[in-house]
Amino acid sequence: MCSLSEDAIQRAVFEHLAVRGVPRLFAFHPANGGYRLRVEAARLKGLGVRPGVPDLIAIHRGQVYAVELKSEGGRATDTQLQGDRGHPRRGRSRSNLPRPRSRARRA
Repeated sequence: MCSLSEDAIQRAVFEHLAVRGVPRLFAFHPANGGYRLRVEAARLKGLGVRPGVPDLIAIHRGQVYAVELKSEGGRATDTQLQGDRGHPRRGRSRSNLPRPRSRARRA
């Protein structure tokens, strides 16, 4: 069986989201990777670009999801693992996230 590249997996995820048409979903890929000249890398770092940011960020109904995509046999880099430590809910799957309370219950 042929293993898909991370690029192919990412394209498939975004195509799936587009076809599915999830209402009120905002999903994007932060373009942090790739080769940069030192001057450009320094400029972007000054603008807040951080290493280790996940491949896909999705915001849906007030919840933020960060997904690091890997091909079969792929492993997270040390930078990606370090970046994950800054996320308050790291390591939790969607099913483990607390459900938001309705406004009616808060009143």
